[in-house]
Amino acid sequence: MLVAIIGGKLQGAEAAYLARKAGWDVLLADRYADAPASGLCDRFIPFNAVSAKETSRILGQADLILPALENRDTLSILKKCADITGIPLAFDADAYAVTASKIRSDRLFTRLNLPAPAVWPVCGFPVIVKPDRASGSRDVRVIPDKKALLPYIENETRYVIQEFLQGPSYSLEVFGFPGHYNVGQVTKLETD
Repeated sequence: MLVAIIGGKLQGAEAAYLARKAGWDVLLADRYADAPASGLCDRFIPFNAVSAKETSRILGQADLILPALENRDTLSILKKCADITGIPLAFDADAYAVTASKIRSDRLFTRLNLPAPAVWPVCGFPVIVKPDRASGSRDVRVIPDKKALLPYIENETRYVIQEFLQGPSYSLEVFGFPGHYNVGQVTKLETD
């Protein structure tokens, strides 16, 4: 089994490690030869997805394409590549559209009656401010008062603003196919 992992940062390193543990051969494609996952693969290809046709030529021998990045243009090219080659793509565009947006994720949690922090202005301070489209905890800030919050409210960038809950943060991965989903390792997040 040859898996083509596209993206060699943290997600790519995790995917390459787990694929190797599963006994799979790993082809890693990334723009940078010194990407963290480059030491965990069987073969590395310097790669910048510019067209589905070229991407299909490069990845044509793979049994599975596994995106390990969050670049929308690249994800779109990989989808077209999978359509051209018939190689399965481990990616769900609808799920990504929800999980890539903190606002859409929060709406889903509300619709499903999942517990979540109270939203501002219903809650008091401190609050946590999360950019809608930033990855993970990137640019997430704890804001102590209304004066410090004003620049975020006035900014054109869309934010999720919620009560700040003191305590550990966790990340989890969900994988599967319609009707059968699994939760992977739950990871405690360490932040500066």
